[in-house]
Amino acid sequence: MPEEENVQDDPKVTLEQKDLWDQFHKYGTEMVITKSGRQMFPQMKFKMSGLDPKAKYILLLDIVAADDFRYKFHNSRWIVAGKADPEMPKRMYIHPDSPTTGEQWMQKVVSFHKLKLTNNISDKHGLTIVNSMHKYQPRFHLVRANDILQLPYSTFRTYVFKESEFIGVTAYQNEKITQLKIDHNPFAKGFRETGGSKNNKKKGAVGVGETIQSYNHQKNNYSSRHISMDDDNIDVVNDNDKDSDARSPSPPQDHNCVSPTRTV
Repeated sequence: MPEEENVQDDPKVTLEQKDLWDQFHKYGTEMVITKSGRQMFPQMKFKMSGLDPKAKYILLLDIVAADDFRYKFHNSRWIVAGKADPEMPKRMYIHPDSPTTGEQWMQKVVSFHKLKLTNNISDKHGLTIVNSMHKYQPRFHLVRANDILQLPYSTFRTYVFKESEFIGVTAYQNEKITQLKIDHNPFAKGFRETGGSKNNKKKGAVGVGETIQSYNHQKNNYSSRHISMDDDNIDVVNDNDKDSDARSPSPPQDHNCVSPTRTV
C-alpha cells in the first residue's frame, strides 16, 4: 500500500542524554556483550518532533559495523589491531509500540532499552549479533507505514548520531569507562556502595543488572570465574521497567537534531 499522498511531515529526531553520550564517546564507549544478550548503557533514547499527528509510524534500530578494523586496548587507548572479522547479517530491531501515531510518538521519550547485544553467532532469539573488539554505529530509522508488512515497500528516514558509536567487549577495558558506568548507571548501585568487594560477588549483593565480570577492571583480582558469561544480566534496566520510556523528557535542543538520510 502506498504512503498517504496528503500527509505532510518534517521529522526531527534528538538523541536523549547527549551530554552523557559525549562523556563516554570522549574515551571510546564500550558495551559489554554476552552469549545470552546484554542491554546497552547509555540507553538508545530519542525524542521526536515534526511528525504528522494522525499518520502511523514504525520505529527501528539497527547496529552496523563502523569500519573494517579489529581493535585492542593498549597503553590506555584503543588502537587498530588488524582487519575486522566477518559480520553476521544485521537484524532490524522494531520498537514494540510500532506502528503508532505520530501524536503518540511525539508525546514521550522513545527508548530502545530492550535491544540486546550478543556474541552468539547461532542466536535464535532475535538478539543483535556483534563481534568483540569491533566498533559499531547504531542507526535510528523512521518509517511512515500503517503495518509492519509494508516495511519492504516503504521509505526509510535514517538518523545517525556519531556520539553513540561503541566497541563491543566481553569485559570493560578502559577504567574511565568503568567509572562512568558506575557513576551513571542506576543499576551499578552495588558497586558504588561496596567498592566491588570480593565478599559481594554473589548476584544478590550486586546492583540489579550489573555483573562483577562487567567491572573486572575495577579490581584486578577479579576473574571470569566469578560470574558466568552466560548469565542474563543487563547493563542498563530490567524488562520490568516497561514504563521508563514514558517518563517526562528533557526539552530537546535544536542543535542536537539530526537530519535524515533517505533510503528505500
